[in-house]
Amino acid sequence: MGAYQGLDDWVDGISLNLLVLEALEGEEGFRLDFTGPSLERLERALVARFGTPDELTDLVDGAAGYVGEVLLRVAGGGWGWRDGEPCAEADEALDLTPVFARRLIVQAIAERTGHVFTDVYVTWEDAVTRHRAANPGWAPTKKHTPGVDPFEMSPQDAAYIARWDAERRAAFSRWSETYRGDWDFGPASLDALEGLLSRVTPAAEDLRDPANQDFVEGAVWYFGEVIRRIRGGTWAYRTPDPEFPNIYAGQPYVHQAGQDAELVVPMVVLRKFLRSGTALRDRYRRCGGR
Repeated sequence: MGAYQGLDDWVDGISLNLLVLEALEGEEGFRLDFTGPSLERLERALVARFGTPDELTDLVDGAAGYVGEVLLRVAGGGWGWRDGEPCAEADEALDLTPVFARRLIVQAIAERTGHVFTDVYVTWEDAVTRHRAANPGWAPTKKHTPGVDPFEMSPQDAAYIARWDAERRAAFSRWSETYRGDWDFGPASLDALEGLLSRVTPAAEDLRDPANQDFVEGAVWYFGEVIRRIRGGTWAYRTPDPEFPNIYAGQPYVHQAGQDAELVVPMVVLRKFLRSGTALRDRYRRCGGR
């Protein structure tokens, strides 16, 4: 398990921990979609892969963060810190017992019943249903988790970027086969990306050529994912508004996790490289990479 100094340290690290959990996507039908049903699939995937809690290693914090975030999305509240470890605390109106997410992961692997996560989720969901029935108009309120919860997006923009990210993620294997390279999301791969950009789109104007759309969107997604892996974060999008021009509008961008989070528009970074030779690693270092 990771070493955390307190609540802020844990919350800032949730988004980065979730990236590790992507290794389980597709196993037992699991998807990182923050829905109730995904908890059962996650538990099945964990039980199928690990025989004992000690085998979880770095996945335990990713799983703990995910389970907690799913619970908080149904019952509101936020993360707390008790007895030296993080816990998910539901909206105060529900008077639910805090869930120590790490302990829940260990319990699921040890007991191997396949429904430890779901049992807790149902308990929290039922509490919300009862309180709503007794208090019409009430809704649980969740504290924002940086780098995990949607960032200042309308429902339409959130749906757009979720769809775009899913499409690019699914297309990445084909993209990486077409454009051969060591695409491991590490900083060294940015040098290879520069070489690829110089060959396929040697001029900045080539980034707008419809003939290059698949390549460009793949490069945009890849660079953004490299940035996300520095400290976590979320993809975001804003529909352009002619009355309120904004550098972040009209292009997918990454909102890093943490209090001093960077907002990175990959297309702008790629364009700057082609126009002036500004190294992609420069932006990587500005975002906290080494």
